Amino acid sequence: MTYADVLQFIESTEKFGIKPGLDATRRLLAKLGNPQNDLSVVHIAGTNGKGSTASFIKSMLMQEGYRVGLYTSPSLFALEERIQINGQMIDQEAFIDVAGCVKAACEELVDEGYDPNTEFEIFTAMAFLHFSRKAVDFVILEVGLGGRLDATNVIDKPLVSVITPIALDHVNILGDSVGKVAFEKGGIIKREVPVVIHPQEYDAAQVLQEIAGKLGSDLIVAPVDMVDVKSISLEGTVFEFGARSFKLGMIGAHQARNAVVAMTVVETLRREYGVGISEEAIEKGLEVTKWPCRLEVLDLDKKTILDGAHNPHGAHALCASLDKIIDKDKSVKVLIGMLADKDVDEVLEIMQPYLKHVVVTEPQSDRRIEAGLLAEKIGAYSEDVQVEKTPIDAYHRVISAAAPDDIVLIFGSFYLVGHIRQEALYGHVN
Repeated sequence: MTYADVLQFIESTEKFGIKPGLDATRRLLAKLGNPQNDLSVVHIAGTNGKGSTASFIKSMLMQEGYRVGLYTSPSLFALEERIQINGQMIDQEAFIDVAGCVKAACEELVDEGYDPNTEFEIFTAMAFLHFSRKAVDFVILEVGLGGRLDATNVIDKPLVSVITPIALDHVNILGDSVGKVAFEKGGIIKREVPVVIHPQEYDAAQVLQEIAGKLGSDLIVAPVDMVDVKSISLEGTVFEFGARSFKLGMIGAHQARNAVVAMTVVETLRREYGVGISEEAIEKGLEVTKWPCRLEVLDLDKKTILDGAHNPHGAHALCASLDKIIDKDKSVKVLIGMLADKDVDEVLEIMQPYLKHVVVTEPQSDRRIEAGLLAEKIGAYSEDVQVEKTPIDAYHRVISAAAPDDIVLIFGSFYLVGHIRQEALYGHVN
């Protein structure tokens, strides 16, 4: 099997879409010897902040010398980036190997009369198989969609369950209220397994408390209200917590709160399982954590900023951070592209202070909102809206239009910002 064969195999499964439920994943993993049972897992669900929180936890454990697997989605610039060990993507040889094993198992199941597995089920199986073979100490496992019926939820006994801020998202699948979404996210809570949560809206908090109570799970609310942010700049964030000062390489008060959630998880690992980790490893881990396309500054001189703010919660966090790091006299040139199934109107309303000079494009996704329609919506806030449907052409257009002292802000769908990041850093897209 070649790398091209792997890509063809994965692309061939996209047509099967999203099929919530665990039976298909369990059957596939059983064919592979149930590699997930070999793993010590921290399982993370939520609407916003999952990736950043996961990366903080991974970095702190790595600084102590542990071997840490990380599974996230979606891909920003390469399929292999979803499966990492100690910050390194799975190499091509291993990627081909585990894909070949999973493909053979999928074909056996089809021969037995079962429906084909979906792309996400296949990736999840590949990740578990790779992490098992490499005998990692911990796996930080990010939910793909929801939680209760997500393919990652075949983990029967994680070390800790984690739930980051919950908001409305994927309402056609997860429900049209925060309480309904919380029920789906809370599906990762397991009997008598501690669960660390970011403080939630009232309805979401009630649902999570009820689930944890029924399962006898210790529900730990991360003390994010104790965060005292001292400074936010293009270089990062400084905050105080528990009479100590911490520096983050990531930008924003919301990242300080994510960091406290991650620290609460690490403290739970210490207390419940005797995991050794020093204060120095915690501090250094937080400082060195980077997470692409989350208020990422690509170039301090040109001040190009990328952010995957694609829902109202993310837009509020982005806007609050921009208010801190951008001088009021600076001109901001914006490139935006979004998916049609997001709350586009509310995101635009939140971001309207920065929508003065805008180039609109279309992410590479079948779910994209048509650029002309998005431009029409932005027209309510701006007299300078241009349309460039091809993302790379749009990127070069906005960069060319920016004066030396301007800020370039690229935000919206991760399908867009990941695509642009690859072009900006490497001059090509894989």
